[in-house]
Parts: sequence; structure tokens; C-alpha cells
Amino acid sequence: EVPEKKQTTTRETITEEKKKKEERLNILAIDDQKIIRDLLENILQGLGHDIKVASSGKEGLALFQQDGFDLVITDLGMPEMSGWEVSQRIKEMRKETPVVMITGWGVSFDAEKIREFGVDYLLPKPFKVEQLSKLIEQIRDEKLKNKIEKSE
Repeated sequence: EVPEKKQTTTRETITEEKKKKEERLNILAIDDQKIIRDLLENILQGLGHDIKVASSGKEGLALFQQDGFDLVITDLGMPEMSGWEVSQRIKEMRKETPVVMITGWGVSFDAEKIREFGVDYLLPKPFKVEQLSKLIEQIRDEKLKNKIEKSE
């Protein structure tokens, strides 16, 4: 005997789709290394998010101006424009957009400098998929919480 498949109404389906869409973040990842861009793209798409990648700070900022991203992930050490400058410019355009700085430079950063440049989170390289996933979840949850608070 085949179990009956639960019938879902169109309303339930629409509500579920809307919920999934709200939980999906539109993410911009900026890194001068193709392998890191590809890795971030694969991980973040696998987690169900929309992602665009840029190979330089300049390209990333141009994309950011065209599209309202929920989150920006940028490498610290890039030619032409550092992650610090990228973060600062992102915050000048939309201060509420969280910025995650990825760094392979095993240095500790001054909390004051991090705040001054508008970096919200630091992610040291090499990072584990779970670390990135957890951080993205945290940012998504904060976004949803803020959206609920604004609507109340």
C-alpha cells in the first residue's frame, strides 16, 4: 500500500516559497584569487543563497551599486584596493549592510580599527565550511530579526 502524499494548498506552497526566499541572502563575495571566489560561490549556493563574485574591490563596489546585497564578503589583501577600503566604501553607501573580512594574514586586529573601517566580522583563512555556514546563519537570523522588529 502506497502512503497518501499530503496535499498542500496553494497558499501553503506560496507561504513556504516566500519563507525560503526571505531566508536566502543576496551575497557579494570579493576576492582576487579565483580559487577562493569559486569556493565561496559553491559553498554559498549550496547553502541556498544568491551570490555574485568580483575579482577586485573596484569591480565589487560597481556590483554593489547596481544591486542591493544583504551581505558583503571581502578579502583583506587585494591589489589596488584593500578589504579595509572596500568595507569603508560599502558602509558609506549602505551602513546597514554587514561586511565579513576574510584574511589569511595571521595578525590580530585592533577592535577600534575593525569598527573604524566598518568590518562586522573577521573570518581567518583557512576557514572551515561550517565556520562560514554558521556565520552566514547568524547574519541571516539577525536580518530576519531586524525585519520583524521594524514591522512591529
